[in-house]
Amino acid sequence: MRISPITACSYNNLSTKRNVNFKSAIFACAAMSDSHGDTKNPPKAELALNDNYKKVFNDINPLNPEDKVKPSSIYTAFLHSGDFLMNGAVKGYRDKTKCSADYQFAALEKLSDIFGKRIKESLGDEVVYKKFLTLGNHDFDGTDKALWGYLKNSKFTTVVTNIDLEKSPKVKQLMNENNNIVTKQIISIPDDKNNIRRENGEEELFHKVMILGVTIPSIPFYNPTLHPDTHFMDESNKKDVKLTKKDLMKTLTCVSKTVKEFKAENPNGAVIVMSHTGNNISNMIRNAAPGINFIFNGHDHENIVRHVGKTTIQSLGQNNDPIKFFKLFFDDFSQDEYGNITGGELMVIDKSSTYSTKYANDTRLNSTEMQRWINENLAKDDDAQNYPAMWYSCPDPKYAAYKTLKYDEHQVRALNSPLANFLTSSIASEVRRMPDLYGKDVASVALQSSVIRSGIQEKMSNMDMIRIFNGLGESLSTLSVGHVTGDELAGIIAENVFSNLESDRNTMLQWSDVQINKDMLKDIKEGKSDKNPIEAIKMRNLKTETAMAPSTWEAVEPDKEYKIVLPTKYLMKDSLKYVPVIKDRFHVVEDENYRTMSQLLRSLNDHNGGITFRPKVAEERVIYHEVQDSEE
Repeated sequence: MRISPITACSYNNLSTKRNVNFKSAIFACAAMSDSHGDTKNPPKAELALNDNYKKVFNDINPLNPEDKVKPSSIYTAFLHSGDFLMNGAVKGYRDKTKCSADYQFAALEKLSDIFGKRIKESLGDEVVYKKFLTLGNHDFDGTDKALWGYLKNSKFTTVVTNIDLEKSPKVKQLMNENNNIVTKQIISIPDDKNNIRRENGEEELFHKVMILGVTIPSIPFYNPTLHPDTHFMDESNKKDVKLTKKDLMKTLTCVSKTVKEFKAENPNGAVIVMSHTGNNISNMIRNAAPGINFIFNGHDHENIVRHVGKTTIQSLGQNNDPIKFFKLFFDDFSQDEYGNITGGELMVIDKSSTYSTKYANDTRLNSTEMQRWINENLAKDDDAQNYPAMWYSCPDPKYAAYKTLKYDEHQVRALNSPLANFLTSSIASEVRRMPDLYGKDVASVALQSSVIRSGIQEKMSNMDMIRIFNGLGESLSTLSVGHVTGDELAGIIAENVFSNLESDRNTMLQWSDVQINKDMLKDIKEGKSDKNPIEAIKMRNLKTETAMAPSTWEAVEPDKEYKIVLPTKYLMKDSLKYVPVIKDRFHVVEDENYRTMSQLLRSLNDHNGGITFRPKVAEERVIYHEVQDSEE
């Protein structure tokens, strides 16, 4: 139905001058993304919300601050643009009954419910408060079956606009059975003058907001085998940074058509897209559908805002830190330059951001509702002092800088990383302790940089341990053992480094007992060197090293056979040059207790009574010197 604007004829008792008391309706929202199952920051996020939400969530008429908007014409919402879960199938090391997603989703529900309660306390029960989310790649870490189990019973409305329902009959059935799983959500906000319309026998006016949700179609790349019943348009085995407009035509056409149809019916309506795609694809979505008012972007963890035409693309950061607020005002009674009363414009009248990390040392944290909830539900799993799950010690004062191995995303994904050195060497140590499972003489263990998500400190809780390898679902975090030639090893490393040089968001394999000259490989890639990539790779001679004195690096022999351990997920990527050549030589070990990254790290800790620092952690395994931009 096309909404007719208020006209002077409708209200002949009004002055033809603009009457600021005739406001219309308000839509206010708080937006977040990429929480990654975080259960550390919600108490801080609660304080951030409490201290800042009234800047936007209020009943002030922007045309006349002394006038108030009726509560029945205020619609409020909490939006989440995906990756609210991560590694959801993992279970606590002591609590074997619940998986981490049980806690993660419950924490998100609790935080968003607290926020809704604050709004109701402030503006009254007549104000509408709803919660919406779309899906991210990590939400499938614990399988799509488990994910839909949470969503169908939740208070959130899940919006999946680019779902391929023909290939997802079980999701289609869920939509038929549950009104909180939809491809789009159209909200109707009653105009605050409807009582006058009713008295005059006129049709009531409702202001429209349409909410869409777009998920990155690269789920087969991020979570192969874990989404058998859930498929998206343009499904692809490409990483997001490699997707082009041509790869996304069905998705872009779907969004464009949906927006055009809505705007034809509601020319003054608002369109909001929760987009778990990254900025590049969010910009493609905007170009395909310029009628979109807001895109709340997730996936790439950026915290920026861009204005393209009449569209605002707001990126939402990660880990419950940035919280973005927006208020839209529907002003349907205004006067044009000729004095005619016309339908009005949709206005953004308030916007604000706050950051939970600013509240890290706030004395009110222990009294927050979220902290009390955490104490009741996660206390034992999160108590490193009384219930340490792992002990890490660095007793040598010479290496005091390594008492804590902090997580730095850029360093882990692209550069030499003491944290990656520690994890690869620790797992390699445990693998070599199990020759019956992994065989003798394992030369190196490789880990995908993208799965490393947290650092190492002296005492670690169960929750801390879960977070270390928190970038991959449990069923895909297994390791496979096999053999390659020196030439193949160099080819695997070179191909991976070349991809990482294109974008440091591309996963880099971090290796134990291997040194990579990334500078040399960069020169080879750019045609500045005619050397063979094998010359940029060196291996450790394990027979000559001691625990406190790593051996020197040696050249890789092209025809020599090296036994190595690779992530099983890496061996699923047939698009890579060497995977089809080598994958049949690799297998996952039979013992289910010693096949994942987390299991091996925990096993090393348990049988050693902790893990002690070794000088290997401090060595330079990735030789790469970034050129910094000079200041003008």
